[in-house]
Amino acid sequence: DINHDMVVDQADLSTFKAWFVEGDQQADYDQDGFVSGDDYDKFNAAFKLSMETGPFMAPDGWYRFPIQASVRVRKVTAASGTPGLNAAIAALNSRECDAVAIERGGLFPHSSVRLLHGGRDAAHPLILFAYGSTSLPRPIVEFDSAGKSAIECSGGGGTDADVSNVVVASIEIRPTEPRTGLEPCEAIRIVHDGTNWLFQDVYVHGAKDNVNLQGATQGKASLVNVVFNRCAVTRAWEKESAGHSQGFYSQNTAPTTFNECVVDHNGWKDVVDQTIFNHDWYLRDWNSDVTIAGCLIARASASGINMQMSGRVSNNLFYACPVPVFCRTMNVLVDNNVILSSTDINAQGRGMGIFVGSVFDVTPKDLGGPCTLKGNLIAHKPATTRGLEAPIRIGSDDDGLQHAANVTNTIVFDWATDAPNWLFRSGTVPPGGKPD
Repeated sequence: DINHDMVVDQADLSTFKAWFVEGDQQADYDQDGFVSGDDYDKFNAAFKLSMETGPFMAPDGWYRFPIQASVRVRKVTAASGTPGLNAAIAALNSRECDAVAIERGGLFPHSSVRLLHGGRDAAHPLILFAYGSTSLPRPIVEFDSAGKSAIECSGGGGTDADVSNVVVASIEIRPTEPRTGLEPCEAIRIVHDGTNWLFQDVYVHGAKDNVNLQGATQGKASLVNVVFNRCAVTRAWEKESAGHSQGFYSQNTAPTTFNECVVDHNGWKDVVDQTIFNHDWYLRDWNSDVTIAGCLIARASASGINMQMSGRVSNNLFYACPVPVFCRTMNVLVDNNVILSSTDINAQGRGMGIFVGSVFDVTPKDLGGPCTLKGNLIAHKPATTRGLEAPIRIGSDDDGLQHAANVTNTIVFDWATDAPNWLFRSGTVPPGGKPD
């Protein structure tokens, strides 16, 4: 990616060739101090490989999106506005082009991008991405909030039965007009079967549900391999009287990976609308093999992460969440996180650190636990917090299935609690179980 625009295309190859012909030191691909034929051969081999493999993560942590010479790209200028974007999406859905590039700095109000099909294969994904100087902000796709979405794939209207191999990169998404908090809107709505969806550098904010991911086939993970890389998902909200609100909602999806994302202040706008039902992340049934790593997770209405099935929560920073991590007695690993300053839910006392709940009620029940909590730092819960919960809470459910967790290498510091021990069990202890 010579041009550092996240896209690998013929422009990169042309730039490298020009450097090589001029003997420019930037053509020292193998960084041995010399520009030679080896650099030319190695660059060409790497370029050819990237053209054959589809999106790949580079050493700097960003995915690159190879665009072969045969890929038809429709550009949408900032000046063309919403009509230009609508025309490009119509061309995409009628297979007249393979990718849509939206100019940075542009504003596209009253827009809705509905996808009817995916890419040809993993090496040739359908791509929506930004182009132009990276000194300019992401293009802004605004959607009408009355039951609408900015990016949607939810069946009907000629949609393929399986929509796979889709990339969305470097776009901001928000409602067009100020919301009342009574509109059932979802900024990104993927309720369909498919494989290989990648979102990168996407900034989503202000919807009822910022991101809704669901495989359409119930009882299994039918939306497969979804990745959010370095995205920001913030300030989802809805009036408490109008329904629940989530930053991320996910169901029938696996594996899902959230890498180095910022997820902040989801589920509420005013403190009166905070409830126990709204979260930064709500990961429900048939949403196994989740990885949440390297993220900043803050100021949720209730849970920072509410994980109902298996996965890993690793190397994250949690700040001011009433319940930073809720997980189940299953195959879950919560490791090397920093959890700070847990708070209440409105007037309801909370102030937990990590809460291990009962086995999720699916048939058959997954008894793949115990979950593992290790290497976590839990600290600085203010004494003014109404809820005096312990930093780690492990309970037992009422049907005799004992909660279980292995807790190691954990530090708790400056945590306001009235629990007799900082690690305790609550609820009904099953016959033969030990309450310690």
